[in-house]
Amino acid sequence: MREERREKKEERRKAKANLMKEWWKLIFDQLYIDIFSERDKALATAEVEQIERILGIRKGDKILDLCCGYGRHSILLARRGYKVTGLDLSEPFLKRAAKDARAIGVEVNWIRADMRNIPLGSEFNAIINMFTSFGYFESSEENHKVLKEVYKCLKLGGKFLIDTINREYIIRNFQSKGWSRVKGPRFVLDERQLDLSKSRILTRNIFIDENRREERHLSLRLYTLTEMIEMLREVGLEINSVFGDLTQSDYTIDSKRMVILAEKKIMLSG
Repeated sequence: MREERREKKEERRKAKANLMKEWWKLIFDQLYIDIFSERDKALATAEVEQIERILGIRKGDKILDLCCGYGRHSILLARRGYKVTGLDLSEPFLKRAAKDARAIGVEVNWIRADMRNIPLGSEFNAIINMFTSFGYFESSEENHKVLKEVYKCLKLGGKFLIDTINREYIIRNFQSKGWSRVKGPRFVLDERQLDLSKSRILTRNIFIDENRREERHLSLRLYTLTEMIEMLREVGLEINSVFGDLTQSDYTIDSKRMVILAEKKIMLSG
C-alpha cells in the first residue's frame, strides 16, 4: 500500500512537470481574457503610437504581430492603415481578436501557429513581439528558433521590435508574493520563485472571486541584454536601438522593460 501511494505521488509529480513545460498551452484561455482584456486594451492606443514612432513604419507596410494575443495591437495597427497579420497559438485569443476586429470593421489576417514554426515567408516590413512573449520554452535552442523564424519572415531592411521584461530589474526588485485586484470582485495572488541556476522566474497565479478559485502556472526564461543581442546577431539581425520602455527612455538596470529594435540588413546564405 505504501509503495502504491509513492508511485501515485510520483505520477502526479511527473504529470505536473509535463504541464509546466508547456504552460503556454493552458494559461491563455477565456479566464485570462475575462480578467485582463479591458485593462490591456486601455493601454493599447498609446503603445501603438509608440510602436509606430520606434519602427518608422509607413501606411501600407506589412506587419506581423507575433504572439498577438486577443489583438489589441493588431487591430489598432490595421485601423491605422497597415496590412497586419496576427499570429498566436491560443484559439480563445484568436476568436476574441477576430470578433473585435469585425466589430469595428477592420481586416486582419489571423493565423493560429506556434512561433517556433511560422508558416509565412519573407514578406514583412516589421515584426513586433510585445508584452514579454519571449522566453517561454525550456531550452535556449527552442527560444532561438523563434528568432530564426523572425529573420526568415522579414524583408531585407525589415525591422523587429521586441518588448520584454528586464532581468536585472526583476532580480533587484524581486518579490515572492503580490496581490492585485482585477476586473470586478476578482483578486490575483502571484507566488513567484527565482531559479538563478536556469535564469527562470516561476509563477503561480491564483485567481479568486466569490464563486471560484483557479490556478495557472508559468515559467519564463529571463535573458540579459547581452544574451539577447548575441542571439539576435546569431540569426542575422543587427541591433539598431535599446530602450527602457516604449517611450524610448534610456535602458538601465532599473528599467522595468527591455525594448530592442533590430533590423535584417543582410541575407544569410543557406
